[in-house]
Amino acid sequence: MSLVLPIESASNHHDVGDNKSCSPSSCEAELVPTSTLVHKPHTIKWRIAIETLGRQFVLDYIEISSTDTPITVIEKMITAYQAHLSLTERILQRTLLFRKPVVECAAMSCASFIDLEALTSSNFVLLENRTRDDVLTHAFHRPAFLDSASDPKAFLETYRDYVAGNRAPGTRPRICVVSTEFDDGAFFCFYTMAFLLCIILGGIAGFLSSSAEVGCAFGGALATVVAGFQVIVWKVLR
Repeated sequence: MSLVLPIESASNHHDVGDNKSCSPSSCEAELVPTSTLVHKPHTIKWRIAIETLGRQFVLDYIEISSTDTPITVIEKMITAYQAHLSLTERILQRTLLFRKPVVECAAMSCASFIDLEALTSSNFVLLENRTRDDVLTHAFHRPAFLDSASDPKAFLETYRDYVAGNRAPGTRPRICVVSTEFDDGAFFCFYTMAFLLCIILGGIAGFLSSSAEVGCAFGGALATVVAGFQVIVWKVLR
């Protein structure tokens, strides 16, 4: 009587050899795609000072994420500026005072004995060594100017002195300032149009009175008044 031994198929041997054991943590690590392992963005705060209508500087902070583009940073600066100056105040500055916003870099004066980072609300500060920043000023009026700034990290690194709590030992904090400067172009355009209006009104007065002398006298009187206001505004506001 012959004995028949069970023969295991090669496929069974192959399956058993390939069935490697793995711990739950290692298996989960293999299943997690590398694209999901992304660092969370961190947030920093910039010190910013806004010039009020009374020519004082109020300190504020804007939160900036590490993922913000340079255009986003400028838009946050504009939002902070508009939060401290109403629409009426901004129109008054542009039309009657002939002042336009500019962005500057400044240091807090040693006369301001306050801890900037300990402030919980806006506070007026004294500034010194103010220097105009042409790049940020141009971007403030036209944010699309920074479209070519494709490296947000390099942009933020350039202005790292504005970050709250970031300053070299023995130095005063650096602050991003949104102030105003006299707009020479708007001033001369306004008064050129005013003089032209005086000439037109003088011509109308001469036509209605049928007298060139009356027209010249009326137009000349208006032009004299306008010229007087022009000198006062130039001396006081500039």
